[in-house]
Amino acid sequence: MLLPTFFLVLAIVLLPLLANFWIAFKPITLADLRPPELVIKEQLRGTLSAKGDRARIEYRYRNSSINYPLNEVLFIDKLPEGIEIRDLDPACQLGSSQTELRCDLE
Repeated sequence: MLLPTFFLVLAIVLLPLLANFWIAFKPITLADLRPPELVIKEQLRGTLSAKGDRARIEYRYRNSSINYPLNEVLFIDKLPEGIEIRDLDPACQLGSSQTELRCDLE
């Protein structure tokens, strides 16, 4: 007769209490909770207000995780129509439409 009562007390009170102590002594830090993710900052140096203006697009990237590296990183940027690329980083290529910039960061 008392067995269901004991099971309810065990399930509601004691199991979460034991789980709390188990989690408290695990070696985990906030850096473990942050997944590796590519963070890109795009910056335009110069102005493109008239035809023939020159500007430079800079991309700065970083890994959001401290402990885990990024593997096989690829990002794609759409460029506006009418922009002519003169100099390109070796890690990047232009797509067939000349408006898609693909960079493979290893």
